[in-house]
Amino acid sequence: MSAKPESGALLNASFLKRNGLLDPDVVAEIHDSFRDRDIFWWQVFARETLQILYDDHYPENKSRLLSTAQDILDHRLRIFDKPVSFPGRVDWHLDPLENKTVPLQYWSEIDYKNPKVVQDVKYIWELNRHQHFVTLAKAFYLTGEENYAKELFSQWRDWLDKNPYLFGVSWTSALELAFRLISWSRALQFSKSSEFFTPELLLSILQSVEQHARFIAQHLSRYSSGNNHLIGEAVGLIYAGCCFPGLRDREKWRRKGFSIVFQQLPAQTFPDGVIKEQAVHYLRYLFDFGILARTAAAQENMPVPQEFDETLEKMAGFVYALYRGQRLVPKIGDEDGGQAIRWCEKESDPYASILATAGYLFNRPEFFGEIDRIDEATFWRLGVAEKPNGMTIKERTSQTEVSHFPHGGYIVIRHSAKNLEQQVVFDCGPLGFGALAAHGHADALHFTLAVNGQAVLIDSGTYRYQCQPKWRSYFRGTRAHNTVTVDDLDQSQPLASFQWGRKAKAVLEKFDQQGDRILLVGRHDGYAKKGVVHRRQMLFEPPGQWTITDFVEGKGVHRISLNFHLSPCRYEIEGSNAVTAVFERCRLVFLFSSDKEFVMDIVQGQEEPFILGWHSRGYGFKSPNPVVHLDFEDDLPVRIETRINVAATQ
Repeated sequence: MSAKPESGALLNASFLKRNGLLDPDVVAEIHDSFRDRDIFWWQVFARETLQILYDDHYPENKSRLLSTAQDILDHRLRIFDKPVSFPGRVDWHLDPLENKTVPLQYWSEIDYKNPKVVQDVKYIWELNRHQHFVTLAKAFYLTGEENYAKELFSQWRDWLDKNPYLFGVSWTSALELAFRLISWSRALQFSKSSEFFTPELLLSILQSVEQHARFIAQHLSRYSSGNNHLIGEAVGLIYAGCCFPGLRDREKWRRKGFSIVFQQLPAQTFPDGVIKEQAVHYLRYLFDFGILARTAAAQENMPVPQEFDETLEKMAGFVYALYRGQRLVPKIGDEDGGQAIRWCEKESDPYASILATAGYLFNRPEFFGEIDRIDEATFWRLGVAEKPNGMTIKERTSQTEVSHFPHGGYIVIRHSAKNLEQQVVFDCGPLGFGALAAHGHADALHFTLAVNGQAVLIDSGTYRYQCQPKWRSYFRGTRAHNTVTVDDLDQSQPLASFQWGRKAKAVLEKFDQQGDRILLVGRHDGYAKKGVVHRRQMLFEPPGQWTITDFVEGKGVHRISLNFHLSPCRYEIEGSNAVTAVFERCRLVFLFSSDKEFVMDIVQGQEEPFILGWHSRGYGFKSPNPVVHLDFEDDLPVRIETRINVAATQ
């Protein structure tokens, strides 16, 4: 595009005319009305009352809030794994991985997937979600100190000036525009009483809101990309329509947004509460998007469809099954390190937060049995700060309990004995959602194990989306999971960073429970083109014996590998077929046997001849971790038995 971008802060005459904002008296009236209109539950309280309530329940969070706000005043921010400092104004186009500024171009001309242009665009997008605006605004609201609001509106003006409509990396994703609108809606409600919030600034913000909403409405993620992006974009339209006055098309955005969210959230979730993207982190996104939409619907006196609420409740039920007893959730599928909205600075456990919110909304007392307190996110969502009284929490009825999610494909086995709480999550489900299956991992028949509140057999995580292809391939590939690979291939065929070709199909063949004894059998066809089928049998016998038998069936000579990914521990190899791994809270003893010869080793931080032994605790992070690795090269069929004995650390 040859047009030269103008300052985004300049007011467009057609915008003013279209929305009836040419008269300064009208603008002043809208500004006053905006200040007077309360949107969120906490605005019904006197400001001083809310400050006392917050200080009483979240004093440590307030300290973190003010510390983070001070960092923002000093232009020091953290983006995933990278601390970023700006000596002067914030550079909204900075690629912090390369320490270079991406040139201001028309949005469709920016090849943001090209590492020569930007190393990982998520680092730029994350800054431009403006979730730190909410931090500054909340610091102002809870202290009354104008320096926070002054910095907020200074950055806001600067962003509008440096990011003109349709120019720059900030305009390359409709979802990112939606995140910005969600942040803006909260930030303005916290800060609208500031002397620095002027009618002129409101006009500039409203013009940009209209531009954001117009872009989103014209570029909704449809077809194969219509996953969580579409729902998030719709929430952005809802907030453009519900939270910003004086815009002609508000009702149109509002209607479109609610229509999409109310239809898509159930459509993208299985009847058992597992989201079809097969990525637990993205369940967090969808749950928050759902709550944000629900909040706006209440504000607009709009009825919420029963199916929508039932979907949110079922999603929370899946989280409950994963979280129960161990109070941790295994990594499943992609994790991008982001969140729909920054509810607080001292991040609470996001899954405990889902349980707290859903426990209140849907009268699920058992959810409260897994949390110690009501987190700050739930406080801002619902206006509650204490667990309810008089709610009866169901006691466990047996030592061994199984939660089966047949549509999502997960089986959760919990066993409780003296000094030994165990949980296995077994994956026998689809790869992911739609044709792309964008955020799924090639992890059929993979399982995780947690003992006494500590993850011990783990998923390797995600690392980054835009990085060297070998790292993206590794972390979402089969070798990064506790399962079998054949001829060093992934079960499903990886294409681009968010695409899969041929997809493995997994089937649960058998489930049997005899008292506390559990037997599972699953198989997948990911290696069918090689003439190979992988079948896995898992047998649990209390108090702590897990026997995993892998059958690799077919003909010909193939290389078979089996990996078990350990969290940090002390380990010792004992002979040619046994390993002891000692963790803080438990000890695992592995004993391997097979009808074919194999080589066993522990691999950590390896890059050649292939990547193995790496873990990503969060987006942008990776570190070595130990992996018990077995190699076979022989005629099929091959039978491999792994016996894992679990005991509490004395």
